[in-house]
Amino acid sequence: MARADTSDHCRFAARTMLRQLAELESEMNGATEGDDVEFVHRSRVASRRLRASLTIFEECCPRGEHKGWTKGIKRVTRSLGAARDLDVQIDFLRGYIDRDVGDASLHRLLSTLCRKRADAQKGVDGSLEALRRSGVPEGIREWASELDVERELELGTIRRKALLDVLARRDELYAFDRFVPDPDAFLKHHEMRIAGKHLRYTLEIFSTCYAEGLKGYIKRLKEMQDVLGEMHDCDVWSELLRKRRGAGSLRLMADRSERRSQLYAEFVVLWQELRDVHLPDMERMMRESVAGPGADLEGHEGRVGLISDVHGNLPALRSVLLDAEMRGATVFLNAGDSVGAAPFNKETIDDIMFREVISVVGNYDREMLGSRGTAERGYDEKGSEKTRTTRSIVSGLKDEEAIWLETLNEALRLNVGGKRLLLTHGSPASIDEKVTLSTPEARMNELSEIARTDVVVHGHSHEQMDRAANGTRFINPGSVGRQVDGDPRSSYAIWDTASGTADFYRVAYPVHEVLDRMTECGWPKEEGIIYLRGCPAGRSCDRPIGGEDEKWVDMAVAALNDCGQNVEHPMFVRKLAIKLFRELGKGLGLKRSDLPLLECAAVLHDIGMMWGMKGHNRSSFDLIVMSRHLKVPFDDKMMIANIARYHRGPGPKRSHGNLLPLERPDIERMSRLASLLRIADGLDYGHTQRIRVRKVSTIRDCVSIELANGKGFEAEIGSARKKSDLYRSITGREVEIS
Repeated sequence: MARADTSDHCRFAARTMLRQLAELESEMNGATEGDDVEFVHRSRVASRRLRASLTIFEECCPRGEHKGWTKGIKRVTRSLGAARDLDVQIDFLRGYIDRDVGDASLHRLLSTLCRKRADAQKGVDGSLEALRRSGVPEGIREWASELDVERELELGTIRRKALLDVLARRDELYAFDRFVPDPDAFLKHHEMRIAGKHLRYTLEIFSTCYAEGLKGYIKRLKEMQDVLGEMHDCDVWSELLRKRRGAGSLRLMADRSERRSQLYAEFVVLWQELRDVHLPDMERMMRESVAGPGADLEGHEGRVGLISDVHGNLPALRSVLLDAEMRGATVFLNAGDSVGAAPFNKETIDDIMFREVISVVGNYDREMLGSRGTAERGYDEKGSEKTRTTRSIVSGLKDEEAIWLETLNEALRLNVGGKRLLLTHGSPASIDEKVTLSTPEARMNELSEIARTDVVVHGHSHEQMDRAANGTRFINPGSVGRQVDGDPRSSYAIWDTASGTADFYRVAYPVHEVLDRMTECGWPKEEGIIYLRGCPAGRSCDRPIGGEDEKWVDMAVAALNDCGQNVEHPMFVRKLAIKLFRELGKGLGLKRSDLPLLECAAVLHDIGMMWGMKGHNRSSFDLIVMSRHLKVPFDDKMMIANIARYHRGPGPKRSHGNLLPLERPDIERMSRLASLLRIADGLDYGHTQRIRVRKVSTIRDCVSIELANGKGFEAEIGSARKKSDLYRSITGREVEIS
């Protein structure tokens, strides 16, 4: 098992999951015996809470273990859910019949439900026994044992995490608001109940960090969830009884329809109160509880995160803050230009605000504020692409974000860990002046005289720097969101006030999220390519290309090792992909020069698992784009990243921002190469590297892949057939494997 993350956030995760696991295990024996249906109910709730924690704290769980833990708990939840739903139906129907309104049809239905419940108990017994044998409980306890879970926790970091997760779950719930006025939106009301349950479980998980502060909101959510749950039960009864005959069935169907109407009226009132009063109050309370560092950090001794030039790049900001917190930073200073030519400006400011990052205004921030009034009045409806992009940026800023920007100073003087510090964007003399390694020594001395401080933290140039002049130290952490040196990774720094050291870092982030939003918003293609090149438009910032004796595959393997990924499966997939290319490449119109692209993509197709299994194909695109090892021409790197991106999941779509750097012929060529990678990856579905391909041949409208050892590889054969969909859509040929 990989070494556990020992941050307070992950200690809290371990503490929470240990408690939830104990709650589940305390109910499991009773659920297996089946004598008391409440054991099943409580076991189901406990398993759901544990699943919620596994989702929220995924980044804290050991790499390679999280998927298995989640799968094991999910299996238990499903079996318990099926049994619990039948318990509720049986209990209701018995009560209904006892009120002397039943007939033979309802008695037959009751008998059917009881038989189903007996069968469902077998599923409960099997899933609980499988969980006991799976080692999941022991794995969770072993992971938690590496953490000092009893140590007192710093609640500020945990509350910031809580606020992020709660707001995300709240927004999922808000998305159903438009379906509330429709009494016949049965499916959406059920989905809304699930969204409300996710929010409630999230609040319950973090409730111990707020004393009694969240209990009222949890209670309100449960009230609405209970009403929605009974509404769903009515819907289930209506569907169950729809094709049944008999007066009793018809009466029960009418009874459930009338009850649903009553419940719907209650639900509308409860939701309006939640939406308009309780959830906004909850957000205010949680924001206020996130302790900010304040302007005077005289007593602070430790690691201070330094950021600048976020430029509206929210995915980059979140990756940087998470990385810095994992490295021990508890306070952050922001040297300005928080907004910019990325489509997340509102969200970026919101994140900086609720984390109470100490910030100053930048020149681009000022420019956007100056453009806001013009944009709101609708001036220059056509204009240049730059003008339209600017209008899109500023129109997304609401009053709260604009006011925050307007209240920022150009400079702040702070006392941090016994040092006098000046935080500004450009230089101590001007918000627009760039201070770099090439700034003349004489000018540096002048700026030191103007600053009259020990340390100047600044940005604007987007270049990392630590330089001393006339007793003053100038630290530029580089740019979080928009690079200029050809390296697309985010830049930041950590200043250790105790040791006086400043460490500089580069962090990969999910750049595809920026590209997807840009594509969705219709922003200029050139703007998106800047994030992939790590270089402004019109400037040549190409990274060094590997030497002639440095093979591309070797560079790809180095990138894979840098991310801590194993090479056995990727190298085996590469071998299979080469064989498919040699037999099928010509028919796809591919050239010999395309093979290195396929080989590199095969080696790197799973590199995204560094960030987790879910959506790892998109993460693979991000990490390939940002790899410091893969020193190949930009156009080839984009091809490799996109081939890997489509090794699984749906094929290329116009809405996918990762396709921005590719012209249409390149997209078609990339898709053909990806179609081969998909089949090759499917053939090693179990990551065993044992399957052997004897022969690949094309016969009319069919491709035949003959295996030397097909017996026992049904899963691999099935996966490869399924993943041949892209090849089939391109060529019209079916792929048969035997």
